[in-house]
Amino acid sequence: MAANILAWLPGAVSHWQEQAGPGVEVLLGQPPAPEAVLPALVGAALAGARLPAAAVPASLGKPGWQHLPDFDTHILVCTGPRCCFRGAGTLAQRLKAQLAAAGLARRCLTTSTGCIYPCNQGPVIALYPQGEWYRVSDEAALVRVVHEAIGRGRRLADLLLEDRPQTRSAPVPERIPT
Repeated sequence: MAANILAWLPGAVSHWQEQAGPGVEVLLGQPPAPEAVLPALVGAALAGARLPAAAVPASLGKPGWQHLPDFDTHILVCTGPRCCFRGAGTLAQRLKAQLAAAGLARRCLTTSTGCIYPCNQGPVIALYPQGEWYRVSDEAALVRVVHEAIGRGRRLADLLLEDRPQTRSAPVPERIPT
């Protein structure tokens, strides 16, 4: 389950439980990281790990969440199955920690996505408006992307994914001014 859903779900369930009235008990289990699904599921089942939804304050949103975020760089983090198999399950959290440590967190909007391709080169992140796609295979690559590509605006040729086969059958039309 995506981290954003996990952050939102307890408050939403608690809100629903308040509306449903007494006599309804909802328990949420802590999901495992994608890299350790089977061992974590077995451990959670044996330990009975769960959280009463009533213990979490009811919430469907936060103040200010109706506004567009202010950012310079939008970072898409692939959490598709093949990238997760290659370690992307915790990549968004590690990326956010690196951005915060570098003082760049407020300039970046980080979004976990489903598969964004190219699966065989993952874990993959895409930076916009730069239009740069990077393979982030280890912590050293992550640190370089944060400090050099995002922080200093440098292209990292050794991590950059640029191989795009020309498969379009028709040229892309130019934008018509409005």
